[in-house]
Amino acid sequence: MKTKPSDDSRNFPVYNRTIYVDGRASSVRLILTGDWHYGAAACDDDELAAGLRWLGQQQDTYWFGMGDLADAIAFSDRRFDPRALNPTIWDAVGRNLGHYHDEVKRRLNRMVRPAGHNCLGLLEGNHEAAALRLAHSISVLGSLVDDYRDWERDHDREPNPHFAVLGDSAAVVLNFCPRPHPRRLNRGRSRLILFLTHGVGYAATLSGKTNRLEGVMAWLPDADIYACGHFHDEFVRPRPTLRIAHSPTAPRVVAVPKMFVLVPSFHRTYHGEPNYASRRLYPPSVLGWRLLNIKPFGDRRRLSGGCEFLRPLVSTEVKI
Repeated sequence: MKTKPSDDSRNFPVYNRTIYVDGRASSVRLILTGDWHYGAAACDDDELAAGLRWLGQQQDTYWFGMGDLADAIAFSDRRFDPRALNPTIWDAVGRNLGHYHDEVKRRLNRMVRPAGHNCLGLLEGNHEAAALRLAHSISVLGSLVDDYRDWERDHDREPNPHFAVLGDSAAVVLNFCPRPHPRRLNRGRSRLILFLTHGVGYAATLSGKTNRLEGVMAWLPDADIYACGHFHDEFVRPRPTLRIAHSPTAPRVVAVPKMFVLVPSFHRTYHGEPNYASRRLYPPSVLGWRLLNIKPFGDRRRLSGGCEFLRPLVSTEVKI
C-alpha cells in the first residue's frame, strides 16, 4: 500500500518585500527589534519611544518587530504580579485590571505610529500569543495593525501593505531594486532571505540559544540571516556554509556567507521591582536593538558558465 508523503510546506509562511534604493552604491539599514514588554514596569519605555521617533525620521531604514512587543500578562496568569505593572498606566486606569491591557494597547499604538511606515512586518511572541490571544482572545498585534491602517486612511495616505503580522516564525525575501528612472530600464536586482523567529524555550548559554538556529539551517538552508528574539540577549555570529555552483562544464564548491543574530530587549530584568524574570534568576537583559547595514549590490560574483548573480553584503554596528 502506497502512502502519501507528509508535506508541511503550505503551513510555513514566506513573505516578499520589495525595497527600492537610490543607485547601486546605496546602503540600507535594517533594524531587528523586539521583546519590548511594553506595559511592564521593567520596560525602558522612554528609550523605546525615543528610538521609534528616530526610526520614523530615517531614510532607507526599515525594521522588523521580533515579538513580545507587549508584556501581555493577564491577571489569571501565574506570572502575574501587580508590582510588575507600569505604575503610570496602572494609575491612569484607576488600578482597574479590566482596562489595563486596553490602555496598554492604545499607548503602544501611539508609540509605534511614527515608525509604522518603515515597518516590514511583526512577529507574534509567546507573551502576545499564549498570555492574551489564546487565553483571552485578545490580539495585541492585530489591534496595532488595524489602528495603524485607520490612522493612515484618516490622513489620506496609502496604508503600508508591509505592516502586518507574520506569525511566530517566517521566511522573508527582501528584493532590492534600483528606483525606476525615466531614461533607463529598471534592471538589476538582488535579494536577501531572512528566517525570523521569536524563539522558544530557555537557555543560559550562548551555545544553547543558537542551537535551535543551527537546527533550522539544516531544514531551511536557503536563508542568508537567521534571527531570533526571546532570549533578551545580543549575539552575532558569521556562519558560512558550502554550496555547489552548478555549471555544465566545471561545477565547484563555493562558500556562502550566512549570519546568526540574537536580538536584544527593552526589558530590564533587575530594575527594583520583582518580576517573573528576576524570580527565576534569568541573566540580566541586553538592552537595545540590532542594526544591520546592507549593501544591496555590494558583492558581485561570476560563476563558471557566465552566470552573474548579486548578493547583498551585510555588516553590523553596535546597538543604538
